[in-house]
Amino acid sequence: MALRTVIVDGSPVHVLESGTGPAVLMLHGSGPGTTGSGAWATTAQALGTSWHLVAPDQAGFGRTPIPAGSRGGLRLWTEQAAGLMDALGVEHYAVVGHSMGGAVALALAAARPQQVTRVVAVSTMGAPGAPLSAELDAIWAAPPARSGHETC
Repeated sequence: MALRTVIVDGSPVHVLESGTGPAVLMLHGSGPGTTGSGAWATTAQALGTSWHLVAPDQAGFGRTPIPAGSRGGLRLWTEQAAGLMDALGVEHYAVVGHSMGGAVALALAAARPQQVTRVVAVSTMGAPGAPLSAELDAIWAAPPARSGHETC
């Protein structure tokens, strides 16, 4: 497993990457201290090297900042996930997402149906039929220092 930074649309994205073979993009949920490696390292280790696993810190989490001029949120996370896989040269991939990451996984599959081969969405929030409230959307989009979670 390797931790590295990939530049996506001019912004750094911190990524845990491991293995070779069919690609799987793994998207974490939200919460204080959440990162791609924290959420998925044990899973990556259990799956071994037969899968090319990509687990980014999504914008505003871990070591991936929200790009200047952006307010964050579902659109940014979706575009950044697509851009990351493009930057890595991965043409086809499955997506696994937990909670917030599941919402991003579904949005990514809708935006990139030719690239996304499968979706696993676990405890997903924000899916059609279960829209986000304005308050929750505002929390998602708030910079980490203003989210109210910094004391948790």
